[in-house]
Amino acid sequence: MNAWYELTSELETDTPPLDEMSRARIEKKVRAALPRRRKRRWAAAVIAAALVLSACGYAAVTGQFSQWFWNRAADVQTPEASEDLLSSMGTVIGQSQTVDGVTMTLHGALWDRGTLMLSLSMDGAEMPTYYDESSGDSWLWFSEHQMESALREAHPDLPDADLQKYMDSVRSFIGRPTITYLYNRQTDTCYLQVQNNSITSQNDQDELTLHLENLKCGNTTLKGPFEFTFIVEKKSVELVYEGDVTLEPMEGVPIRVTKVTISPFYAEVAFAGLEPLPEEDGEDSGNDFGPKLEALRINGQEAAGIASQHGSRLEKQEDGSWGGSTKTGPFHRVLNPAAVEAIRVNDVWLDLDQLDLVQ
Repeated sequence: MNAWYELTSELETDTPPLDEMSRARIEKKVRAALPRRRKRRWAAAVIAAALVLSACGYAAVTGQFSQWFWNRAADVQTPEASEDLLSSMGTVIGQSQTVDGVTMTLHGALWDRGTLMLSLSMDGAEMPTYYDESSGDSWLWFSEHQMESALREAHPDLPDADLQKYMDSVRSFIGRPTITYLYNRQTDTCYLQVQNNSITSQNDQDELTLHLENLKCGNTTLKGPFEFTFIVEKKSVELVYEGDVTLEPMEGVPIRVTKVTISPFYAEVAFAGLEPLPEEDGEDSGNDFGPKLEALRINGQEAAGIASQHGSRLEKQEDGSWGGSTKTGPFHRVLNPAAVEAIRVNDVWLDLDQLDLVQ
């Protein structure tokens, strides 16, 4: 895999941006050339390398995502090494607004269907030296136009007042983002990174709105408001494995792993229970009893503590059967899904070669 990256970094090409149809055709050709048997992890590396080779022109043209999201790169000392991976799930936006002498520029977005991140730079007479880690009256959610269209389609008889009340409540609570203030010494630039892990959609692209208001920065408050409405593309950057592997990670209660999804920012395992849950855990055992995805093995090395958020979801049926999923992420640093070799559920390792790569 490293040889492919070394080759692409030496190429000089005017290749245009790789559109989704081109990516799909390349994947289809590569998969068709593989033997008709279990496609293991090396198949993921082949496909990823083919896409990187075809998209090298695009990465060379933009070259910006590793600057805008340098702190999320695999190695913050050499963020440019992660440019291909970051740009593969990135959308260039390029909108600016100036309010009270402060200019906010929304450069771009990363969206891997599970985590949405935006990068903005700030420029003004007196830039703050720190940020109070408060989102103020800010929100990041689907645009009012898209929300209204979807609600009108689903509930054509909903009164205007109720519709507006619903949209306002969603933006105020679910749409409240995490905002991080950063200073890039290399470029002498102040950045805001805005993140929302609640936005999910089945669309390939969505119209979103970022509203920034009353941000407490240092000894001042950026009242704004700054508001950006833009289109973000969701790229197919995750690898999906499916199969039927039995594990016993939960005090002797076996589970059957049916699906593993790995993206640059998160990993998730879906499973089904093979025996009844212990009675003392009751109906609401949920996250307390569910197995936890605790670590990954990447290029032969165990990687634990790469995310601050973990969670399990259990669902019980009336017939007593149960199942669910366990997830970790977003990761502190972006990772190449093709480099992940195994996952650890509680204290049991699952080698991904035991599953079939289906996407």
